[in-house]
Amino acid sequence: MLLNILLAITFSSFPNYVHAQALYEENKFIKFVREPNQSVTCLFSEYPTLHSLSIIYRKDIPSVSILHFKERDEYNYRKSLYFDLSYEADSVFFKEKYDMVNIVSEGTELFSSKDINALQQDNLYSIVAFKDSIIYRFLTDKRLLEGEKKGILGWPASYGGNMKELQQTISMRYKKEKQFTEERDSVYVLKCKVLRDDSLGDVERIVGRPSLLYDIIVEEFRKSSKSWRAAILETSGLRHDTFIRVLVRLNRDGSITIKTPRGLHTIEGY
Repeated sequence: MLLNILLAITFSSFPNYVHAQALYEENKFIKFVREPNQSVTCLFSEYPTLHSLSIIYRKDIPSVSILHFKERDEYNYRKSLYFDLSYEADSVFFKEKYDMVNIVSEGTELFSSKDINALQQDNLYSIVAFKDSIIYRFLTDKRLLEGEKKGILGWPASYGGNMKELQQTISMRYKKEKQFTEERDSVYVLKCKVLRDDSLGDVERIVGRPSLLYDIIVEEFRKSSKSWRAAILETSGLRHDTFIRVLVRLNRDGSITIKTPRGLHTIEGY
């Protein structure tokens, strides 16, 4: 009975809920649709080629975000960017460029009704923001996630050499070569292309400012170019060219930490 009541709820009688409506979907979700707030509207104004922004939750924590763009690729699929928010490089880059998690999540205040809160407040599955609407999906039962397969296509590109040695080399060079306390960022995210022949291709700085530290990082990556390992598709076992986001952090004690992705989520790796 409670579920039937929820499915029929519209919030037109509540001033704060005038743009929200609850809908039933695929026996798995209860879906709420509302108009976007000002911050979401500004996002689509700033990025006019953006079609939608999706945030997927696991245990009530944002775990994945996917940006879909209006442009289409050669297979007529929308171009997209995938962010594994549990991976620090993706999380840092997403927060710096498209930090909308908290803003779109503000809409969950729509679901503060006692009945809805009791049934659904801890079951938020995803939020999808469009230019003219925001869609919130709540699981009808958390156990529905147990059989859900992880969207992993294979093994991501990675560094195949001695990571500890690479980190120490960068740290030692920076301590030795810096002449003064330079103004530099402590966290860098690099977009690296790893080729199918297990070598490093293009390297692009996407988070962090130019500095001596950044120059050293790129030089040492280049020196160990043949130590990288290409991504492998699970279905074919073939190596192929992919991009990965690599995080490099200068710690307070002067040591360096480097992180590479844990999963291959898209064919391009990016």
